[in-house]
Amino acid sequence: MRQFSVRIGINENIDNVLLDINGRKNVAGAGISMAQRIMDKADASQILVGHTVYDVLRQREKYFSSFRAFSATGKHGINFNVYQFLSKDSPGLNMDFPTAFAVKKSEPAKLTKLAAYYIAHAQTNRDFLQSKKNDSARNYAATVLLSFLAADAVKISDTPLHEDASVHTWGAGEETFEKQYLHYASLDFWVICRLADLLASKHLNTYSEYFEGADFMTNFAFVKQSGIQKLIVEWPDIATEFGLKPTSK
Repeated sequence: MRQFSVRIGINENIDNVLLDINGRKNVAGAGISMAQRIMDKADASQILVGHTVYDVLRQREKYFSSFRAFSATGKHGINFNVYQFLSKDSPGLNMDFPTAFAVKKSEPAKLTKLAAYYIAHAQTNRDFLQSKKNDSARNYAATVLLSFLAADAVKISDTPLHEDASVHTWGAGEETFEKQYLHYASLDFWVICRLADLLASKHLNTYSEYFEGADFMTNFAFVKQSGIQKLIVEWPDIATEFGLKPTSK
């Protein structure tokens, strides 16, 4: 007659097996402590894993599109990454955003200046990125390149006219977007994947609802029309700079 809701947190580490005050075996160490922190971020019927587990599973084809990344904060201000396991073939698995990371609809977060420039660059280069649909590294390379371009744009806009801005995108101001993309897409696949995850976790996950998705994963290479509208409303000067206007799409 009883029913239970289960939430799961998975982590990997080398811990210690010891005897507690009652003489029973128990486990203690950083691994199980982090697993507890990870589990605390899950809702009922959800599975969250830590960075060490994610790094192992993500390299297997079966799990290429099976995780959603989040940046979490635990007790004492400890920051760590967690990854939600997603699978349409797992009955009963709760694939909603964990409550701990859900953005309240009533209080949508305003775009940061970097996110605004990211959206502007993404939309401006949408046609080119669409043409690379057969490139397995496209979404990751695009996230990295667009993040660098956005960071440089912020730096340039905040630098006084009598000074030179320090920019970091490869080929900044000299190469076309296509050549810049090809440069980043040529990097080691797993390096570009990891870097894209880190950049998205730091700058973009808060705004994931304004980007397109596929196989339960947010695709930060392509912006929804709602994202363009948000940019126009919150950062009209940036939208004007890139010639962006609302469309019927």
